[in-house]
Amino acid sequence: MGHAGLGLTAVVWLASAMVQLWRLRAGGRVVRWLRLALAAAMGAVALVTLVAQALLTNPLVPVLWRKEFVSGPLILDTLAAAYLPVALVFALAAWKLDHLPRLLRQVFVVAGAGYGAWYLGLEIRRLWQGDDLSVPGVSDGELYSYTVALILVSVLLLMLALLRRSETLRRVAMAGVALTVAKVFLVDMAGLAGLVRVASFLGLGLSLAGLAWLNRRIAEHMGRGAV
Repeated sequence: MGHAGLGLTAVVWLASAMVQLWRLRAGGRVVRWLRLALAAAMGAVALVTLVAQALLTNPLVPVLWRKEFVSGPLILDTLAAAYLPVALVFALAAWKLDHLPRLLRQVFVVAGAGYGAWYLGLEIRRLWQGDDLSVPGVSDGELYSYTVALILVSVLLLMLALLRRSETLRRVAMAGVALTVAKVFLVDMAGLAGLVRVASFLGLGLSLAGLAWLNRRIAEHMGRGAV
């Protein structure tokens, strides 16, 4: 069973566990504990499956002599089947299971965002490297694609922060901007020189200025709304 099969198997167990957590809203104490036990058992099976996926069928790391190849058209491929449904289940759980403790819902948020980011990163690598993601090295185009993706995700988070009036989302977005800046200065521009380096700095500066302006406007708008 490859990365897609293990991912879809984990989704079945995860969804079953989330259903039990959803049904905690109703029922007596005995039924509540039974549902908690079922959710814990199903969640444990899902966790074991996801660990096996990460260790045994990781497209980036061959296990012994076996490589894990990606198949299918770009975007709608085995990577999407392996990781996007998992991210979606965690995201829906964090959104809908509002009766659960806040810390647990935050764990779901982090897990969903992590799997979503992992899928996006692998999809970008496949765009530049083909079906074998375990090949050594990273091309310049791949590096710059990661940077563009980070900027776009940061902008999306800022817009969501505005719509939901969420200070947490705004801070996460700015953390993404800080990560982008660090990546550009430490990785992307390390091998550049001359006019290409100047043009890259100019493009980055304009992008960051735009993001800073957008962040300031969103912060001001949220502040007025809180008054």
